[in-house]
Amino acid sequence: MDDFISSLDHARNQIGEHTEAIRRVLTANAVPASSLHPISEIEHWIDTKLPDLRRRNQIAHATSNLPDWSPAGTLRLVPYKEDAASTSPAESRRLGTELADQYKQLHPDALLDPLLDQKYQKIIDALAEHVNDPEFTASFFATLGLEATMLLPVLARQRIGMQDGVGTVEPPSPNDKVLTTVSNAFATAVSAGSHIPGFAAIEEALRTHPMSRLDRFGTSLLVISGRFPAGWLAQVATVNGLTTGKPSAGFLHALGNNPTAARLALRLSTGDYTKDNTKLAALLTRFAGQTRGAYSDPEADAFGRMLAAAAGAYDEKDGAHSKDAATVAFTVMTTLGKVDLGQATRIHMSEIAGSYATEILEGANLGDTNHILDSSNTRVTSSLPGLKPSFRLSPEDTYHFLKTFTDTLANQAPFQAGMGLLTTRLINEAVPQMIKSKDPTRLDDTFGALGNVRGFELAARETWGNAQDQAAEESRQLASLLIGNAAGAVGLAFTGAGAVAYTALSSIWSYYDTTKAEPESEIDKIRATDARETLGRQHTIAQALLDAGFSPSISPKAYDITNQSGIKIAEQSGKLRPFSELIDLSTPGYDALDRWFIANGMGGNDSLALGQLTNRYADRFEGRKQRSMLRSLEFDR
Repeated sequence: MDDFISSLDHARNQIGEHTEAIRRVLTANAVPASSLHPISEIEHWIDTKLPDLRRRNQIAHATSNLPDWSPAGTLRLVPYKEDAASTSPAESRRLGTELADQYKQLHPDALLDPLLDQKYQKIIDALAEHVNDPEFTASFFATLGLEATMLLPVLARQRIGMQDGVGTVEPPSPNDKVLTTVSNAFATAVSAGSHIPGFAAIEEALRTHPMSRLDRFGTSLLVISGRFPAGWLAQVATVNGLTTGKPSAGFLHALGNNPTAARLALRLSTGDYTKDNTKLAALLTRFAGQTRGAYSDPEADAFGRMLAAAAGAYDEKDGAHSKDAATVAFTVMTTLGKVDLGQATRIHMSEIAGSYATEILEGANLGDTNHILDSSNTRVTSSLPGLKPSFRLSPEDTYHFLKTFTDTLANQAPFQAGMGLLTTRLINEAVPQMIKSKDPTRLDDTFGALGNVRGFELAARETWGNAQDQAAEESRQLASLLIGNAAGAVGLAFTGAGAVAYTALSSIWSYYDTTKAEPESEIDKIRATDARETLGRQHTIAQALLDAGFSPSISPKAYDITNQSGIKIAEQSGKLRPFSELIDLSTPGYDALDRWFIANGMGGNDSLALGQLTNRYADRFEGRKQRSMLRSLEFDR
């Protein structure tokens, strides 16, 4: 737009100069200049359009400074409304001021006003119409003043955001449309409206002065869902009790929306934790204690989200974390592993583990020299090809951190997905090198380490299973209900997660979908599930190798053409049928898969045959899985 306006302005000047020169020549030669009238009309058109284009460009530049409202830093365009663009900045300021004046006429305690709720709704609807206009929103809040601004989300939520106003002072839902509108509008004002008279003072007061309990609650609602400048939000959260007292769900949720702000807030609260994380560890331990227990799920969830955001689970990638984020993750993993956490916090521990699958794999690896060393927040040279951990976890710390989220299959979903992505990457990178070097050992250590992770994960899961067995002795019906809920949640959580390369997931869901809970303990279910996994492990490894470019002697589709049993092992796409479908066929399904492996060299002398490789890697995985399960017994003593 800048270049277009410059070009149009330049063209206007050129047209004016040349038109005037031509007019003088025509006049000097007594020729009528009426033929230049169309050109004059073009000049007039440009003169009338340029100011409007410049104003729109100004709005576009202001909008580009606004944050998006999507969660966890996902980039998204802010909608541009042509009708709103037709409002001049001065007109926007006037309209924002008028709306604030209308709001100030409302009396929230007016018992005899049957239209009061409608009046509040009208205010919120008008604010929503201009939610991305910094001139409007900043003028609106500046006219309200500090106290009314802090009370706006509380009162509006009481009148129209919650049924019968129940629970107004309880932890808020970030999905509340009233809160979303107010918070997003306030974020627009903070991001690009500081020039409006009176608004900068509100920003400054919220950033620098601790508030009373009610005002602090109102401020937490103001920032709960909008995307604010990271430095400003970090200061607001810190000054309003992040380091003292019980953390507010609203402020924690706001930090969970903004990973950079979350890390800045922790720095403001505990100092440079990349050099000394002692204070950070103490703060996390205190928060964990304050966000568990009855009726603490909103705080526990917001606490977990804030940690996941600060650790880079939402804005960074596994294997490429910043030092700040990695230090938060390291502190979480080495501090909270033996701390009792709120239930709603646990899935966010799984998100962190999934984002740090690289460090989990390195920490669980019992096949290198690093496993005898203590955890350390320093770079590690891994023995596993393609692995570049940001820090070192000891096997014991790795195991204890896995225990923070292995209480339910649903909570394990983010971790399983992260491990699946890492496994796929490592296999995809290693297979071409294996083919080129003709070295079947290329993936031995990788599958061995993956087996170690799975062994620790199963052992951690079994500790929760023991606890559930004890509860089942008191109430088997309750235990059955818990198991059923967990199975249902997992099926939803794993949709499209892509973690098949790490575990034979389809066999897990098949087992939990078809098992009757009454006669078996939770431990029985875990072990029976793993038995299904063992049967499907070769199947999973085979498909992973094929996806990475390995060429079998006979493909699944080609095998089906010559197979006399009538059992199809290939899908229409050419990939292997899911293992869950094959086990539904019972022995004929197993036999068909085994015959395909044999046709691809299993049991032969070619160590690079697909059948031999899948057998080799499955044995490697299984052996190291058993080893880490036994090792974990030492960690629980």
